[in-house]
Amino acid sequence: MFEAASRVIRAVAGMDRAMRSRSALANRVREARNADDAYQWIGLADSKLQSVSSLLQRARELTISAGTPLSKTARHAIADELTSFRDEVLGLANDNGQGCGLSDIEDIDLAESVMDLQLQEVSYQAALQASSRALSPSLVDFLR
Repeated sequence: MFEAASRVIRAVAGMDRAMRSRSALANRVREARNADDAYQWIGLADSKLQSVSSLLQRARELTISAGTPLSKTARHAIADELTSFRDEVLGLANDNGQGCGLSDIEDIDLAESVMDLQLQEVSYQAALQASSRALSPSLVDFLR
């Protein structure tokens, strides 16, 4: 009886280690995917900031030139260009990057997560049932 109980305990401990390893591996994969996503978002943000910086530099140049004596049509052209810069900067600010919103970074595969959880639950219940069968004392064992 003691040997059977010992084997069951080792099996349950092994199952527990396997489930923890699987969970740790899934966490590392998720962390790597999140890091890749964050790297892409940083690259996208850097690109947008460089574009905005270029637009603001050009807007500064236009504003300085608007302070000099210019014809009415030249001033209107500068005003139109500054308006287009404003619209372009707003477009860059509101663009969420190739159809993906910021909240998409932390999205998980719900179906995969549910299946993993159910697999762990079934494995745990099976280990508990096996250990309860192997360790259930008979009346004679109880009376000793």
